[in-house]
Amino acid sequence: KFLGIPREPEVELVVKHLLYCSKENIPSNPAILTFLAQNSSDSCISLLNEKPCLYLRFESGEQQYFRPDQVFWEQHPFGKYRFRLGPEFGEFKPLFDRLRVKTQPDAYDAIKVLLEISSSPIAQSNTPIESPSELEQVIISTWKLLGECLDRGEMKSIVLKKELGSKKTITNAKKLLDKPERLFFEDRPGWGENFEVVKHNLVPRVEGAWLAMEAAGVQRISDAISTEIHECINSRIDPDFTKRLSERRTLIQRVIDAYTAKGIKGFNLSALDMLEFETAEKIVIIRTFHGFGRSETIKQDVDAIYITGLLHYKKNDLDYPWLDIARELTYVL
Repeated sequence: KFLGIPREPEVELVVKHLLYCSKENIPSNPAILTFLAQNSSDSCISLLNEKPCLYLRFESGEQQYFRPDQVFWEQHPFGKYRFRLGPEFGEFKPLFDRLRVKTQPDAYDAIKVLLEISSSPIAQSNTPIESPSELEQVIISTWKLLGECLDRGEMKSIVLKKELGSKKTITNAKKLLDKPERLFFEDRPGWGENFEVVKHNLVPRVEGAWLAMEAAGVQRISDAISTEIHECINSRIDPDFTKRLSERRTLIQRVIDAYTAKGIKGFNLSALDMLEFETAEKIVIIRTFHGFGRSETIKQDVDAIYITGLLHYKKNDLDYPWLDIARELTYVL
């Protein structure tokens, strides 16, 4: 005191020291958090906003600096890209409150994580992602969070399209990170893989995540492929099948109810009433993919196909091709 040396440093000095340590990636003394928490009302604390100023340790032992918007009090799906504060950080809550640390992440936090992934070396170098891996899990979990926010009305589809549509944030069939606007859902299993131009741009419709992915720009393969009958030999209307389907209507309703109970919506049993059924000895179709400024056409023999209100199927002497018919009826419902 006689020499004019204060007992404690000024808050501004400590804040600038912390920012210097962060810039140079020098581990900071844990006592700094204690000091800043005790002086959380000081105006200089605002200098830490949006800066990587929190030096934190994962359970693995790895340590790094995080921005205040990169840490949360509750669980998050972002893996190593974000940090969860444990109860031992409760003594620093006045500081964290001043830095606006959130309790839990929202849709905008999820977008930030996906944007970080899209600009990472693995995305820019087109390096395949191992499966399974933590990164793959983080990507899916983050899209699921966006799906929940979209379902609750906390995020608009147009925002997802604008922010993520042209960013490499989803793994394609080759396990490379790709842009949503270049990808297609396999909502019709087996369709896309037959086309060379699109077979590597296919992604599964992951429950809980696909609605957000679709909002960001992922298309349905069924919307990009046109189907027409090329050959239908000895075709005729089959009234017996209409009768059989009517007899099984209650069973079909039970199956629909089971899926509805799991949260899967959109079934329309009355759509069956509008169908006509036609049997044939041979059915050949032509499918054409339209996308990426080009088109590709293939020809296929099929056992059943639904096209504009009419279900065609190839019946042998013994029975109906039930699996193929069930698949086509699923598309109708």
